[in-house]
Amino acid sequence: MAEREQNLPATFKLEKREIQLKQKLNLLQNIEIQSLKAAQREFIATQKELQLAKSPVKNNLAKALKDLLKAKKQLETDLEKAVQDPEKQAALTNIPGISSLGASLILNFLDLNCLSVKQWIAYTGLDISIRESGTWKGKGKLTKRGNAFLRKRCVAMAWGAIMHNKYFKALYTELRQRKRSYKEALCIIARKILRIAFTILKQNIPYNENILCQQN
Repeated sequence: MAEREQNLPATFKLEKREIQLKQKLNLLQNIEIQSLKAAQREFIATQKELQLAKSPVKNNLAKALKDLLKAKKQLETDLEKAVQDPEKQAALTNIPGISSLGASLILNFLDLNCLSVKQWIAYTGLDISIRESGTWKGKGKLTKRGNAFLRKRCVAMAWGAIMHNKYFKALYTELRQRKRSYKEALCIIARKILRIAFTILKQNIPYNENILCQQN
């Protein structure tokens, strides 16, 4: 059984700045804010249900959550400040779904020297693997080989575009009507947003929905 996948970008020697950026990204990825929030909610609910006396654990959880949120905000600010080309950052934020942080992630972690956007898509793990054997061809699935945090952020960009842009909302509706699952539709739109961003940066052109959304 063979498996066909797009190749990841070639390895390269990291400079000090790139190492620092990757360290910040890893820290941001490891801040489990959602898990801590869930633990806090569960603790409060259990406390009420069992009619337990007030516990210092609640305050400790609240403080830990507050500290994590503060650290997360600082890391995001650092990544935004690390962008070396503010004009490109501004150009990317014109794309629906891409915030200032989203633009900084693209500029800091996706190689602008790539010859094809397929390398970007592979690096974020949004590419599709197809398993086949003889005349049998399986359904494609996400490889999820790339950076998980970047993949989640790209999917978040897609959701933001759907929520705030008529074109992307219509595209999402069309994909769902064609029996695409919720996750499939989001990933398709995430790849489209990456292709648009790649085109804008490579060709040094402004975002034009009528042109770029049709071409990509």
